[in-house]
Amino acid sequence: MRLIPYLIEFVRVLFRVGAWGLVSLGVAVLFGIGWWADYLSVRTSLNPLLKARLGIDMPSTLPWLLIASVFVLAALVRLVHRQVMSEAVTPRLSFSEPQFVWTNLETIKWEGTPRPIHRSEPIAIGFVEVSNKPRSRVGGLPAEKAWATAKFTNLHTGEAKKIRFCRWTDNPKPRPDEHQTTLLVRYKSDWNSRTLEANGIPNRLDFFVRHLGGCAYGFQAASQENDGWINEDHRLWMDAPIRVDLRIDAGNLDRPAMHAFIVDFSTHDGIEFRSV
Repeated sequence: MRLIPYLIEFVRVLFRVGAWGLVSLGVAVLFGIGWWADYLSVRTSLNPLLKARLGIDMPSTLPWLLIASVFVLAALVRLVHRQVMSEAVTPRLSFSEPQFVWTNLETIKWEGTPRPIHRSEPIAIGFVEVSNKPRSRVGGLPAEKAWATAKFTNLHTGEAKKIRFCRWTDNPKPRPDEHQTTLLVRYKSDWNSRTLEANGIPNRLDFFVRHLGGCAYGFQAASQENDGWINEDHRLWMDAPIRVDLRIDAGNLDRPAMHAFIVDFSTHDGIEFRSV
């Protein structure tokens, strides 16, 4: 918790805790009743025992500093308890290791003729799985409307490309993965985000596509409207290792969840992942 919000919350809680105590104290002082008036009898009972066992001599009158410290201690206990419980149910995102899978993309195009042209090509999709695992299994909060950014950095030249709104595989799609047509444009921007439930179930996040024998591209959800899911602005480097920094933001995360690794498209197998 940041310092200023913490202090504001501290004062607010302290005031609420201290209000009843101040009323009780006022009644005790003004009317001579309650725990304030009983202090001398309590001291008479406890002081000999405390002095003999612990060497503590209770003051002859109840000091105001002690009263104030009781209120402050009560406020601290409540604040710590509230903060611990809040952190226990706060969304906590974890990442799997990066992977890729080959699939066939069936493309249907109309190129100035009334009859469609069918084309099938294998593509590799790179992905990680993101899970929400709060520390407390009871009452855990979902990560509301989580969205992802991928930053690709060429480790030879330092050139970088940033791609927002990588595709959540299980989100609604403008069309099934295996069937694409350039005639129907139905992508919706609200599909860029996904609520990650606090059940630990993996949510697949796609961040690049690579065509067999061709180039690789950063993959955002809106790329599904492009032929072959290609956005030329997102073309990646094929002759250098690339650092990938994935960042997940959500409405109720204090700080984004981060995951970094290296992908290399120049290896003999075509795609290789390494740790940073």
